[in-house]
Amino acid sequence: METYLGTTLGLTRSFIYICLFIVWAAYIRYRIISLKTRRYLFGIAISIIIWMCIRTVKYVFVADSNLNRILWYMYYIPIVSIPVSALGTVWSIGKIKDESSPSWIKGLLWISILLIITVLTNDFHQLVFKFPRESLVFTDEEYGYSIGYFIILAFCIVCAITAFIILLSKCRIPKTKQMIWLPLLPIGLSVIYTICYIKKSSFAIKFAPDMTISICLFIVFMFESCIVSGLIQSNTHYKELFNSLELSVGITDKNYQLYTSSHPLNSSIFNPKLMEKCQQESSMMIEKNLRLSSSEISGGYVFWIDDLSKIVKIVDKLQDIKESLEERHELVREEYRINKEKARLEEINRLYYQVQQTTKSQLERMNERICQLKKTEDIHEEKVILSEILWLGAYFKRRNNFLFIAETQKKILGKELEYCLKESIAALEFLNIKGSYIVQIKEEIQLLDIIDLYDKFELIIEQTREFLKNFVVFIKKVETYYLMDINLSVEPGHFVEFDSIFDVEQEEENEYIVSYHLEQGGRCK
Repeated sequence: METYLGTTLGLTRSFIYICLFIVWAAYIRYRIISLKTRRYLFGIAISIIIWMCIRTVKYVFVADSNLNRILWYMYYIPIVSIPVSALGTVWSIGKIKDESSPSWIKGLLWISILLIITVLTNDFHQLVFKFPRESLVFTDEEYGYSIGYFIILAFCIVCAITAFIILLSKCRIPKTKQMIWLPLLPIGLSVIYTICYIKKSSFAIKFAPDMTISICLFIVFMFESCIVSGLIQSNTHYKELFNSLELSVGITDKNYQLYTSSHPLNSSIFNPKLMEKCQQESSMMIEKNLRLSSSEISGGYVFWIDDLSKIVKIVDKLQDIKESLEERHELVREEYRINKEKARLEEINRLYYQVQQTTKSQLERMNERICQLKKTEDIHEEKVILSEILWLGAYFKRRNNFLFIAETQKKILGKELEYCLKESIAALEFLNIKGSYIVQIKEEIQLLDIIDLYDKFELIIEQTREFLKNFVVFIKKVETYYLMDINLSVEPGHFVEFDSIFDVEQEEENEYIVSYHLEQGGRCK
């Protein structure tokens, strides 16, 4: 009868403790805000429940010594896993939802698995618990501690202390240091109790003989004290947080009846009609620089007033800066336009100056011929003057065309020289001067070389034009220089004297071969 009564009382007591820890696990899921923190704490609660279930089975339902010993070894599954979960709990505080656990927590997890395996296989090596050699059956009534036990104990203590230090370093709540004693109390008591239990102190045996229940209660008290002191964030102090807001905030039901507020509110603003209108528009201006905003929540609405005076001042200041920048931008743009136009005119003037300097003599002669054309009335003389103007104009056109091309190009096809000779020869035919040309340069050459060859051709024609009858121009490339030979046929009785840059050979009285050598790159040979 006494055995039955004792078993019933033990089972009832275990059931009460298990229900207590189940309620605590459910309370954890309800109170803790962070998903990761909630999962780690819930894992600790489940470990405690499993520990209590193993303890109940061991002491109430199992009488076999070997099976009892295995259940005793299984205690260390939650004993070792709870400190690692505690470290995971404090690490998860302030972390985002999808952030994975760091490698050091995973490393501790593997160490805890190794320690658990060491305990479960203690019968083979006795590195955790040692039993008397003369014992026929190993039991938890007569045993000693080996080095493995103290390693496990040190591992759990180090994990617990590290978790507490990390927890303190992450705390953002003011005056938390005044509450440090609260979570330290169950930690200190659990350490003292464990030492007393190992030493088999009469105090521990008398007042707390069941180590499993005692340690589980210490763990629950420790985490509860962390939650109460604010070291672990929960949703149990929302009312105080709400009342500390500087904003004017009100919460209403679906009928816009005020349920609670952070400060005494202006009834003229927080009236049902105005709040209903605000809810439809999401936000509205109620006074100068004051905005009433709303948002739907579970079971009602939340309304708050924003003071926009500082924002309005900033916006006005930004508007002034914008206008100032626009004015400055307009000035810069106008300055750029003027500078661009100035640069364009300077470029035009530069090109005109180059044209004037390059073809100065031709321009003067054209002006002279135009003046003569205005004065003469002889048709034959007019024809001669116009033909000469045409010839000068052909050179003027082609020479200045090269001038403009030189602004963008350094090389040009040798065929361009043919076009120049062709146009000049066509103009000379009006002066009864027959000419032809052969240019044996088809590839690209330096533009300055073409200009030089064309200028020398024009110079020879100018020196012989008055008594020139016909001519033939040969231009070719010889190794590293260009050779221009001009065969001239002049009227009898005229002696021609050429510049020293030319090589002149007189074949007959009226026949001349004028040669000009030009090194590639514009240097006369």
